[in-house]
Amino acid sequence: MTPGQWITTGALVAGLGAGVGTPTYWTFLQADPKVTACEAPYTNDGTGAHKQVFKPGETMFTQRNDMFANKVTGPIQRAYLGDNGVIKTLDMIMPPKLTPDGVCSKANFATVIPKDLPPGMYTYSVTVYMQKNPLQRAFAVPFAPVRIKVE
Repeated sequence: MTPGQWITTGALVAGLGAGVGTPTYWTFLQADPKVTACEAPYTNDGTGAHKQVFKPGETMFTQRNDMFANKVTGPIQRAYLGDNGVIKTLDMIMPPKLTPDGVCSKANFATVIPKDLPPGMYTYSVTVYMQKNPLQRAFAVPFAPVRIKVE
């Protein structure tokens, strides 16, 4: 085999390896992204003092301490799920900060209670839609929910 044939054969093998190896890693070997709460989340007044009762139009802060495994960025969907059957979804947002993989990361996130949210008990649900790679569809990864009362 001539040197040119060695180079061509090597490039072909490397190309096949990347063409098969990368999708195989993305699909089967790479762990699915997940969010694990290091501490239970809670709602607060912005200074860290626990607060569970809010008025429409008021700002609710959610203290979270989460660990991300194999974090992938994706849009976040937030919703208020009422015990009274009311479901109020908020606009999708992109993650407000980057957090490292495998370590707990504490943050206090502000959300304005919708002015048209009727009084009652609600579960504040946050879900991020992640995609491990460009070849797969996105899947939902939920954060731990919190309970609030709207007066």
